[in-house]
Amino acid sequence: MAVRSSKKKRAGAAAAPVAQSIAEMKEAMLQIGSVMQEAATEARRADEIRRVIGDTVAGLEAKLRERRPLAEESETKLSMRIHELQEELTKQEDLVKRRELEIQERRVQSDDTRTAVLGAQLREQGERLRQKEAALREQQESSAARIRDLEEQIGKTAGLLESRDVEIGTLRAKLDELQGLPDGSVTLTEENVVLLEEVAQGSEPEHSPRDESEARGLRIGRSMRQIVTRSGDTAQPVPAPDRKKSRWASLLAPVKKGS
Repeated sequence: MAVRSSKKKRAGAAAAPVAQSIAEMKEAMLQIGSVMQEAATEARRADEIRRVIGDTVAGLEAKLRERRPLAEESETKLSMRIHELQEELTKQEDLVKRRELEIQERRVQSDDTRTAVLGAQLREQGERLRQKEAALREQQESSAARIRDLEEQIGKTAGLLESRDVEIGTLRAKLDELQGLPDGSVTLTEENVVLLEEVAQGSEPEHSPRDESEARGLRIGRSMRQIVTRSGDTAQPVPAPDRKKSRWASLLAPVKKGS
C-alpha cells in the first residue's frame, strides 16, 4: 500500500509536467490558430487591395488608351504652335533690328538737322549781337559827341554868364555913380541905354551864343532910341514898359527928371 501510494506520487509528480506542457502546447496552438486567422484575414485583405489596385490600374490604362490620341493630337498642335511662335519671334527680332537701324539713322539725321539749326541760330544771334554792338558803339559815340557839344555849350554859356556878370557889375557901378549926380546933369550914351534896357528886362534864359546874339540884337533894336542932342539938353531914352518895372526903373528916375 505504501508502495502504491509512492508510485502514485511519483506518477503524479511525473504527470504534472506533461500536463503543463500539453497546456502550453494547446495555448501555443491556439495562438498559432489566431495568428493564422489573422494571416488569412490579412491575406484576404491583401487580395482585396491587389484586386482594387488591379482594377484601378486597368481603369487608368483604359483612360490612358482613350486619351493617348488626344494627347498625341495636343502634342502635335503644341509642336505646331511652338514652330509658329518661333517663326513669329524670328520675324519680330528682324523687325526690331530694322527699327533700331531706322532709329539710329533718324537719330543721326536729327542730330545733323539739330546741329544745322543750332548753327544757323548761333550765326543769327551772332549777327544780331554784332548789330547791337555796332548800334551801341554808334549810340555811345553819338552820346559822347552830344556830351562834348553840351560841355562846349556849357563852357560858352559859362563864359557868357561871366561876361554878363562883368557887364552888370559895370552897369551897377555906373548906376551908383548916376545916383550920386545932381538932377539934369546925366547924359546917356548908346551903350548906357542898351545896358539899362537889358537889365530892366530882367535875366532871360540863355541857350547858345547864336541865340544870345540874336536876342541881344533884338533887345538893342527895341531899346535903341534916337538920341536928341541940343544945346543945354540931355539925351533921354524911351521908358521901359510898365510890366518890366523893377529896381532899375527907380534908378532911372533921376534921368527922367533931368530930361
